[in-house]
Amino acid sequence: MARENQGLQIALIILFMLTIILGVTTYVFCRQYIEADTSARKLDGQLKEKDTANQSIQDENNKLKKMILGVAGAEEKKLEEVTTQFNDDREKLAAGFDEQDKFYRPMLLRLHDMLNKKNGELTDSKDALQMLRDEYDKWKQEMAGQVKKHDDARLAAEDKLKTAVAAYDAARAQIDAGKQKIEKDWEAARDETDKRLKALEAERDQKNDLAKALETRNEQQRKELDKETKPSTDVPDGKISWVDQRSGTVWIDLGRADALRRQTTFSVYPMDVTNLAKATKKAGIEVTRIRGEHLAEARIVEDMVSDPIMIGDKIYTPVWNPGEQVTFALVGLMDMDGDGTSDLSTVKQLIELSGGRVDYWKDEKGKEEGKMTIYTRYLVVDSEALDVAEGKGSNEAKQKAGAVQAAGQTSVVEEARKLGLKTITLAALLQQMGWKSQTRVVVYGREANPRDFRPRSPEGGIPISRGTVSDLFQPRRTPPKGPAQRGGAY
Repeated sequence: MARENQGLQIALIILFMLTIILGVTTYVFCRQYIEADTSARKLDGQLKEKDTANQSIQDENNKLKKMILGVAGAEEKKLEEVTTQFNDDREKLAAGFDEQDKFYRPMLLRLHDMLNKKNGELTDSKDALQMLRDEYDKWKQEMAGQVKKHDDARLAAEDKLKTAVAAYDAARAQIDAGKQKIEKDWEAARDETDKRLKALEAERDQKNDLAKALETRNEQQRKELDKETKPSTDVPDGKISWVDQRSGTVWIDLGRADALRRQTTFSVYPMDVTNLAKATKKAGIEVTRIRGEHLAEARIVEDMVSDPIMIGDKIYTPVWNPGEQVTFALVGLMDMDGDGTSDLSTVKQLIELSGGRVDYWKDEKGKEEGKMTIYTRYLVVDSEALDVAEGKGSNEAKQKAGAVQAAGQTSVVEEARKLGLKTITLAALLQQMGWKSQTRVVVYGREANPRDFRPRSPEGGIPISRGTVSDLFQPRRTPPKGPAQRGGAY
């Protein structure tokens, strides 16, 4: 019985201890729960504050994105996209800016300054353009009178030309009618007696003489028309106004109002010359600057110390005429420097630089371009082609007549004569233009010209042999003493 009470006491003691432990544990856990709940509530408040701050920052970031991109939906763009767009804008808008200026506000300020500067320059350019337009209108009004004067002269010349052409056509029709009548009469009388045949032949010869007389008359009329419509080489284009021999510069009385162009070359003739076609030039000049309406500056490209250029000397070039464009036709070998090769492109360029125009050209190989008309003024030929066409020249030139005829140069010269073109050699054209040949370089090797290496005799003496000659021309010598030598000279 005592043992059962003792066990009950032990159980009560254990139960009491467990109750105390449970109460202490419950108190501790409750305390920790209260502290944890308080801490959780504090953290929740801090979290809400952070969320509010983050939301404010996010709103600011969205506003900045929209300000940077400036398009709808910019708030949804990521930082990498905004950064990429920002770098692209820097490369496009601020490529040459300093690093501290490669941001939106500095970039906008600099671009704004540049825009204002460009606007100012644009305003200045507009003002300058307006001034140029005013000057152009003034110049146009001044030129209107001169243009009308030249148009009236041109219309009058065209009327004269039409009259002459009509007369020529009428005469030609009369000639053709006469020829047809002669041929018809000759066919009808072919079976008659020899006497009648001779009479018809005499009548035909008479008609041919009449046709030649009419053609001669037409040629004279064409020459008279040329005198009225085409300038003569006897009349100079202008004169020397001032000379500066030290700088090699002259001033002439031609300028902007005469439609003069830079790089036009002139021949200079003495002031007392009355016929430039028969005179010899004393110098050559090239226009370098247009100074005024009737004033231009030129450089001296060729002159003589013994006969210098003087004030009042006359100038002339066949390539240029005041207020009109001179036209040319080129045929044959255009060799300017005597090296045997064609300088056709250089001749064309020289004519165009002086204000002229090439209507037609045909080289020495027969290649051609363009067309000759009655309005073409000059036919420029090489001297060999002109000699062959006229039946002149050396035997060597006549031997080359077949090649010249094959190239069609003779037919071109004849056609130019029918059209009334003035024929001039290339050398004469260059001489009248005042062109000076440049120093030619002798080329060696495969591209060398054999003409550069022809043998030359000593100046002022008889050619001397420099090598071994034939035995036939050896000097005779006295035979040696002794037995007679067969075949000796003595």
